[in-house]
Amino acid sequence: MSAIAESKGCTESGKPVTAMPKENFFAELKRRNVYRVALAYAVVAWLLIQIATQVLPFFEIPNWGVRLVILALFLGFPVALSFAWVFEITPEGLKRTDEVAPGESITHSTGRKLDFLVIGVLVFVIGVLVVPRFRPGRSLPETSTAEKSIAVLPFENLSSEKQNAYFADGMQDEILIDLAKVAELKVISRTSVMQYRSVTERNLREIGQQLGVAHVVEGTVQRELNRTRVSVQLIDVQTGRQLWAERYDRPLNDIFAIQSEIAEAIVTQLEAKLSPSEKAAIEKSPTSDLAAFDLFLRAQTLFADTSDQIQARENLPQAARLLDQAVARDPGFTIAWCLLARVHGDIYWQGFDHTPARLNLATAALQSAFRLQPEGGEVHLALAAYHYHGFRDYERARTELAIAHRTLPNNAEVFEYAGYIDRRQGRWGEATRNLQRALELDPRNFGIAQQLSLAYEVQHRYADQARMCDRALALVPDDPFMLMTRAQIPFAERADIKPFQTMLATLIARHPKLASDVDD
Repeated sequence: MSAIAESKGCTESGKPVTAMPKENFFAELKRRNVYRVALAYAVVAWLLIQIATQVLPFFEIPNWGVRLVILALFLGFPVALSFAWVFEITPEGLKRTDEVAPGESITHSTGRKLDFLVIGVLVFVIGVLVVPRFRPGRSLPETSTAEKSIAVLPFENLSSEKQNAYFADGMQDEILIDLAKVAELKVISRTSVMQYRSVTERNLREIGQQLGVAHVVEGTVQRELNRTRVSVQLIDVQTGRQLWAERYDRPLNDIFAIQSEIAEAIVTQLEAKLSPSEKAAIEKSPTSDLAAFDLFLRAQTLFADTSDQIQARENLPQAARLLDQAVARDPGFTIAWCLLARVHGDIYWQGFDHTPARLNLATAALQSAFRLQPEGGEVHLALAAYHYHGFRDYERARTELAIAHRTLPNNAEVFEYAGYIDRRQGRWGEATRNLQRALELDPRNFGIAQQLSLAYEVQHRYADQARMCDRALALVPDDPFMLMTRAQIPFAERADIKPFQTMLATLIARHPKLASDVDD
């Protein structure tokens, strides 16, 4: 019977089969809300992708998890459109569209609901993306004192032999590094905290305001023969109250275990969540050779003191020699290999030895580090610097930074390099945000403040630029470049050249050689 009906051009119900006119097809798409469903699906899918990219890494789900979400949403798109075409919601429930009587259809009601859904999601997205840009003081949270923020101040060396100052610095630095691996904490970088090394009378409230933290760690270290004595305390900078304190008197070879115990005790006191991977990273010793560790600390100090070309030319080769000795003593010293690669990379980048041989030394050091710890954050940060300085391969460097950030959530250099890459690729908004974050984690870093002021200048954000110049000059008051940059802001903003002329005259008076440079 069905075959007879079909041969006569009829359906089983006896209604004649007619081809749908092309002009009616698009009208039918509209009637069945296919357009609205497509738009609603696209908006909701985009929102789910944004949530997945932010939430899944927090639970340490690999990148394939995010890709799986994106693939599922992509494959679900044609299914949603087919569902919209075939079915319609009626007072009795879900029915095929061709079964819905005209009186029963609630197409218009369904369409309005979809419209409200789309509008609601769009308003939410606009709020997330746009509203934060108009918050007062959005440029930089300079005085942020989050409950779980902390700075580990330099430890006092009580050893009779003053050369053990490196040992005290190493104790403080390792505790800082361990705490910085905890994503729930905000931990201030080494560059900023080391500026309080020679401060004898510390005003902790003032230090907390300068660094933007609610807590500080102080301590003393005494190394005598084969023993070490460490005293450490955690302090609330607002009240000056001691939240926790402990003393350790252990054999010298227990030094790394002491550092891990201190870091875990502080995490517990601040009630921060410590993931299994973070706990394992904190408890892992960098080396078992204390002499190699001492060589590494000396090299690290030299590497940090390369703010100008004269210092860099002298310090970088010395650091390389010390690190060569360190890895010779302990070939499994991963972070020493990483620092060695970065030292060779900086020698190449700054032009002291811009040769393939120097770059090959960096390559060899990185290969050793990668073999030892292929997932290590320090390894991938060194790889990012290698691709940035050695080859200007910014996309590869950006990929390595993303990997490094997973285990180095408080590392200011990760955000700093990301900011420089964004800037070189013309993404000024992203560059500014990354440099702001870097400065939040390293608030007394003159170089980052200087570079952020230049980012504001390009975007004509003159008030922010002036504020950042003032902040940089508070750190290095006599820097001539920043003085001139600050003086030319009125000229760029409102064609007022007088401040620039006044500052130029002042600098020439202080440094007569500048007069000949200007004349040239």
